Amino acid sequence: MRLAAALLAAISLVVLGVERRAGADPIHVTIALPLVCFCAAPIYAADKLGYFANEGLEVELATLKGSGPMFAAIAAGSAPFGLTNGMTLLSSVSKGLSLVAFVALDHGLGGFNMVVSPAYAQAHGITVGQDYRIALRKLAGAQIGVNGITATGGLLLSGVARLLGLAPDALNLISMTPAAANAALEHGEIDAWWEPAAAVGGVLVFRSGSLPQIKDTIGNILFTTRDYVTKNPDVVARVARAIARGDNALLDARTQARALESVYERMPNLPRDEVKAEILNPTTETLVPNGRLTVADFDVTNRVGSQFGLIPQLLTPEQLRSVYTTEFLPKRLIRP
Repeated sequence: MRLAAALLAAISLVVLGVERRAGADPIHVTIALPLVCFCAAPIYAADKLGYFANEGLEVELATLKGSGPMFAAIAAGSAPFGLTNGMTLLSSVSKGLSLVAFVALDHGLGGFNMVVSPAYAQAHGITVGQDYRIALRKLAGAQIGVNGITATGGLLLSGVARLLGLAPDALNLISMTPAAANAALEHGEIDAWWEPAAAVGGVLVFRSGSLPQIKDTIGNILFTTRDYVTKNPDVVARVARAIARGDNALLDARTQARALESVYERMPNLPRDEVKAEILNPTTETLVPNGRLTVADFDVTNRVGSQFGLIPQLLTPEQLRSVYTTEFLPKRLIRP
């Protein structure tokens, strides 16, 4: 009977993708996050539902104040893992960084919302769901809060304006966090904001998912350094499996409610229906099963990123292959 029980336990560990020995001490790792965000939902789910623990990991989620401190933490070695989007990952090549994406959190760069104050919208004929090409021209001269002028959101909005033929200074972009942008809009200090945040406090005019080809790009990913992948492939594989299960938990009706609870806890001041809508809305970042990354996704991201000015220039095929690996993705769908 004891032999049968041991065999059953071993089989259970294999099914879950767990390779640790019984009784082994957990491996402590830190995942650095640039902010509390919807895009981290699979990570929050993996943490709350015990998927990291199942993999023999003790994970610390460190929320820092922006991408700068996060990348600094990775470079200093104080955190082996970080969260960013595909565009930023590709732009890191020109900065001489050797970073590697190994699991996806979502697909498409559709999580930015253009929210305009009711007063400005009424004065300029801006309406809910208006075509971005019309709305952006009406926003010429407006004060717009963005989560970093040289960050993804700011560069994307500037790139769209440039492609529409607007003058370089047509949009007055002001760097501020999503929370600060909400407060500034409420007090009339800005006219609009373009942030990866729930569309509250104003008129939701358009989402980045409505921009051409943006939905076809790589969304948010977890990354580490090439050196860490070489030295710690087992740890990378464990983290990838746990987050892939987190992705699947948000997609599976049987676990979705518990997975969403992990995000509600991180955003207690937001209405739950708003949080759920942002995470599950197919017009924003689309959740992907099993943390899927594909070669085709990176090819599209490279081309679109160059077109919108989010990366300095097209990466060569060799450069593109250096920024991601599919080696650690589960070969079969992992049930949450």
